[in-house]
Amino acid sequence: MQNSLIIDAIKGKPIPRTPVWIMRQAGRYLPQYRELRGKVTLLEAFHSPEIATELTLQPVELLGVDAAIIYSDILLIPEALGMSLDYIPGKGPVFEDPLRLEPNIERLRINSDFEERLSFVAESIRSVKDKLDNSKPLIGFTGSPWTLAVYMIEGESSKSFVNAKTFIYKEPDLFEELLELLTEAVTRSLNLQISAGADLVQLFDSWAGLLNPQQFSDISLASMKEVIKNLDGSVPVIVFAKGAAHSLDVLADIGADCLGIDWGTSLTNSKSIVNNRVALQGNLDPVVLLSNPETVRKETIRVLEAYGEGNGHIFNLGHGILPETPVENVKTLIETVRSESGKYHKES
Repeated sequence: MQNSLIIDAIKGKPIPRTPVWIMRQAGRYLPQYRELRGKVTLLEAFHSPEIATELTLQPVELLGVDAAIIYSDILLIPEALGMSLDYIPGKGPVFEDPLRLEPNIERLRINSDFEERLSFVAESIRSVKDKLDNSKPLIGFTGSPWTLAVYMIEGESSKSFVNAKTFIYKEPDLFEELLELLTEAVTRSLNLQISAGADLVQLFDSWAGLLNPQQFSDISLASMKEVIKNLDGSVPVIVFAKGAAHSLDVLADIGADCLGIDWGTSLTNSKSIVNNRVALQGNLDPVVLLSNPETVRKETIRVLEAYGEGNGHIFNLGHGILPETPVENVKTLIETVRSESGKYHKES
């Protein structure tokens, strides 16, 4: 699309200020979100293009972020592959038939109706694009093959995901087969979103940090590289690999256009490592937003200073926004980026 600060930042073009959006920006911290979500289950919200459209647009309209991200979930891919998904209040996503209990990959065979099973996501994207009318870019996304595998094996959220990690060693052949299946599924899902109108896409490798550097290279990085190689190629790709700072140098060469930096990683060092090969996104600690406006402003400026001069920076959090975040603090973050980042784009 034309005149997008975020896409121009990714391409390294001159921009007047740093663009900003927030991971999980359509979420429970917004009263308007809680009001609408209270009327339906989480799965009903994801599967309804009408509701997904409204929730996608809320932070754009209420906060003035520089991009919308489609209201969806990474675990809709395993659901489309045949796994039974539910969201339990206070517990999160749950698969009633996790692979650690029933290690049978045959039941997950991808087939020709895979895209049809995700058609509601494409419909939501087309609906949002129509309402945005090219005023802001729309981000599509999926989880990485490894992160999806973690949930599918474990069956629910966990502090250590020990069952998923053990599966790699106990069932190496099945794990390799699962990763191949998910690599194809993620590729097809992202291409579906691109064809529906997504202006850029992000791969969330939320559990990259569970792997040691060699495992990360062999498992997650390799599968994400394969995904990117087989994408449409018409839109920029962001990769957010949380906890994989050890591999930033090689991540910069897998074909992504931008790397998300988590809050525990130095943005200054990351900029030096990637050396203009890719743009960077991040990386304010989400906990900062639980403080007060004065602190939010100070820490937001600190992140801008950490990146310094240059056009290849998208301001974001270093992970998803927390549900208890005061909206006032989110507005302070966005206002601060808008007012203070111009000095780092002097030649624009």
